[in-house]
Amino acid sequence: MLFGRAYNAFADEANMGIPAKLASRGKLIIPWDMLPFEQEPCDPYMCWAHGQNLLRAAHFAARHPGLFGIYITNFSCGPDSFLLGYFRDIMGTKPSLTLELDSHTADAGVNTRIDAFCDLVNKYLRVKREIKIHETFRPATIETEGNRKVFVSSDGTSHSFFDPRVHVVLPSMGRLSSESLAAVLEGSGIRTSAVPVYDTETLKIGRANSSCKECLPLQLVTGALLRHLEERKDDNELCAYFMPTCGGNCRFTQYSVFLRGLVEKKQLRNVALLSLTNEDGYAGMPVSAALGALKAFMIADVMTDIRNALIVLAKDRKHAESVFEKGWEEIMSCFRQRAGRGIYGVLKKVAANLASVPRRMELDQAKVVALLGEIFVRRDNFSSGELVERLARHDIIVRQAHVFEWLNYCDYNVKTGVYEPLFTFRGRAEFAIRRHLQRYYERRIKGILAQSGLFRFEPISIEEIMEYGLHFFHPRFTGEAVLAAGGFFKEIMHTIHGAVSIGPFGCMPTRVTEAVMSVESTLSTKEKLDKSKNGYHKQCQGITALPFLTIEQDGNRWPRLVEAKLEAFALQVERLHDRLQGGDNNERQNAVVYQTVRRDQTMERK
Repeated sequence: MLFGRAYNAFADEANMGIPAKLASRGKLIIPWDMLPFEQEPCDPYMCWAHGQNLLRAAHFAARHPGLFGIYITNFSCGPDSFLLGYFRDIMGTKPSLTLELDSHTADAGVNTRIDAFCDLVNKYLRVKREIKIHETFRPATIETEGNRKVFVSSDGTSHSFFDPRVHVVLPSMGRLSSESLAAVLEGSGIRTSAVPVYDTETLKIGRANSSCKECLPLQLVTGALLRHLEERKDDNELCAYFMPTCGGNCRFTQYSVFLRGLVEKKQLRNVALLSLTNEDGYAGMPVSAALGALKAFMIADVMTDIRNALIVLAKDRKHAESVFEKGWEEIMSCFRQRAGRGIYGVLKKVAANLASVPRRMELDQAKVVALLGEIFVRRDNFSSGELVERLARHDIIVRQAHVFEWLNYCDYNVKTGVYEPLFTFRGRAEFAIRRHLQRYYERRIKGILAQSGLFRFEPISIEEIMEYGLHFFHPRFTGEAVLAAGGFFKEIMHTIHGAVSIGPFGCMPTRVTEAVMSVESTLSTKEKLDKSKNGYHKQCQGITALPFLTIEQDGNRWPRLVEAKLEAFALQVERLHDRLQGGDNNERQNAVVYQTVRRDQTMERK
């Protein structure tokens, strides 16, 4: 059976003659879409229609004694990075062959692998060994009873989330965001902890338990779960691993599916996934915890920006970081011990202490770059921390796109009908109330922390971001691409002097963003969009291209090419900053050096 996508597996121009190679060896080969697979089972969480049909056909082939699957895929195909693992799991001990093709694939290597596969199939048919069926394993689950969620353990008993045995474990998605959410749930009476910031060891564990073709965040959250289970001291805990999901084209939809399969494959008792979805605004948390989480995410977003500003602006970085950490611990203590009561008073105290830190310059004078792109990588300290530090060496402040911006975007899609949640009357009322409260919280929290002088208060206007972004993407092409384009053109030359779009290696939304923005990130596009929105635009003489850089992260050290791109990007940012500031001594010194070097050619620099 030939598995794969029709445009490469079935096309003579793309499949390197693999069907003909098999036919020449006396093997009958037919495409998977000829099978009667309509009644086969399919995982309800498989979001891709093509994937659903392909896996149904795989179930049919796995049961049939005379059918053996060959899966043709292409290098860096995003959906196939997950589908291949599911395909192999369905086949079990039955031989199957995966052929990954690209423009460099050699014909001799394909022939060798086909011959080896045919030999393996012949031996399998001769042996016809029966496979022992292991005892049925029952994974733990998270169920909804009435209006509350309960933990159903592997022995079938239900436990409230307030049961001290139930332990909610949060993957790290930025140290401050994870710690703040953990503190909120702790304050609500739910035993919760956030895993430490990822490191190389966590990545190794994740890679050892995946195909390594999945994106970097999947490897990190997988490694974090398995490392927690290995190092935990309480073997009787009921582990609820928080792994939200989403609608749209991103592979993130399959993280919870992959992890459920991993739990069953490794037969991890009393480990369940707590999954909320953006298609209903992440509904499902207790109301008090949901409101506390909103405050916590906003505070974490702003405090992350403040820390990034401090490491550039402070005269004594070590002293500034100690002041920051002391203030952060006071905020966390308020959430853990007092369930967030009195948080605004704590924020005022923290803002005053931060404002007293001696600075080399003020925020308005500094160079600022927005960090956009895939939400996990741009917030995760392990994935993006090196970028923040490298740009800080050039006196560039990195402003990471807020988690709250993503929550606003999810609400926008619900409101405009892009997502179609199955709201009850109560759910719809809670959604409306939450939207009203989160606007109030945003004004209050950001207004207080802006008094530190390290954060510029400007409410997130998702409607305005989308107005810019929809010039490049259809609203149903959901994900970070429209936010990256819209956020860049809304803020460039206004509050930022450039932007970096970062994402996992092989991430489709990141590459779509790069394809569009590498052409459109120009001053002329900015002027055209501003005129259509406001009727005016900001002039900037001598600038044609606007600083926009795309980086893919795979967990390894960046190659020299990426480092060179970062250096060039930093120079572009500095140039735009100086132009907007009206020029400075550095610009004039560069002109003098240029004239000295080229004096023999009698050129003048204007």
